[in-house]
Amino acid sequence: MKREKFLLITTLLVSLFVVACPKPPEEDVIVNPYEQHPIDWPSLADSPWPMLHHDPQFTSRSNYPGPENGVIFRKVEMGVSFGSVVIGFDSTAFIGSTQSFYSFNYNGDILWEQTNIGTYSTPIVAYDSVVYIPSSFGCMSLLPNGENQWEYIAQASIWALGFNVDKEGNLYFVDEASTLTALADNGVALWQLNDPRFNGDADAAPAFAPDGATLYLQGNTVAILAVDIETRGINWTFGEESLFSSPVIDNEGNLYFIPGARHSLDSLRSFYSINPEGEINWQYEFNCALVWDNTEATIDHDGNVYFATDTLYAFQNDGVLKWKYGFEPGVRNGSSLTCDANNVIYVGAQKESTGENQIMAINPDGTLLWLIRDSEERYLGPAPALADDGTLFFPTYNNYPGKLLIIK
Repeated sequence: MKREKFLLITTLLVSLFVVACPKPPEEDVIVNPYEQHPIDWPSLADSPWPMLHHDPQFTSRSNYPGPENGVIFRKVEMGVSFGSVVIGFDSTAFIGSTQSFYSFNYNGDILWEQTNIGTYSTPIVAYDSVVYIPSSFGCMSLLPNGENQWEYIAQASIWALGFNVDKEGNLYFVDEASTLTALADNGVALWQLNDPRFNGDADAAPAFAPDGATLYLQGNTVAILAVDIETRGINWTFGEESLFSSPVIDNEGNLYFIPGARHSLDSLRSFYSINPEGEINWQYEFNCALVWDNTEATIDHDGNVYFATDTLYAFQNDGVLKWKYGFEPGVRNGSSLTCDANNVIYVGAQKESTGENQIMAINPDGTLLWLIRDSEERYLGPAPALADDGTLFFPTYNNYPGKLLIIK
């Protein structure tokens, strides 16, 4: 009996303690409203780097860590190149030159070469491993073994750095006659739109909005032209200056870019963030007399935005400056920025007085991780690419003999 009373009293006391002492509140979870994530794009290969700047929004953001050591593992001769590297399935990469098109592995060993293909652009790897190549005369389609599937002959030459693909697999490019062409994946032209404001020069490459409904083109007398691919009309334009680097687009559809001539007597420039309607979210003014073409910004996994001239700038997505990293005197960024899974930023720059190329890895806190110096090559290429094993491929630009830098 005493034992039963004891158990009853103990149970009541425990119940009272539980009621009197509620569960402590859980720690507040900090949610980052600007966090970025991959956008589903069914037509594109689910590979480490299937197109120029990695994805149709040109974020240049990899899902894999980059090289830790920062050493040139190998230099491979692959012809005079103006475009960049793309990576397909099974650790296979591709690059085009003015005389040949190459398939190679991560160590730079050539798997096959098509000697009858010349291109100034960057290819795209589709979901089915078909490789689409813009060439000076139009566009080509290659099977994974290098066999030619079809060719499209354009009405004007194509010198643009890159082209793009919508979610259905249609290809988009601008030729030197300022004509935008939409091409089906069987090589048949679907429609065309001509506007003298379209930039069809060597630095041009159109970028897609995250929903795939709007294509953003660089302009000659305006910075951006927003093309509705359903109505095939121009929704809006932004700015009164030309744009020599493609816009970079985040998950919310905001665009980031620097308009204006490469050389300017007025060194005051602006880095813009605009919304999908073409309205300014924020802008950052800085002084720089020379901004090279194809020096696109990048967006890391947390939504931070980076651009570089003689300084690397890091911003929160809302435009708050986080930090600046000044390069050595006379060193200027000459390639698009690239970001890895750890938010490390990769920069390709050159010292103007000596021609020394510098490839840098900058930590997300603005400190230097490693630096490569190279004085053998003429220029670094416009856009590097990151593989899933941490290899960084850095092409050279208009360099004879053409070299591809493989960095581990």
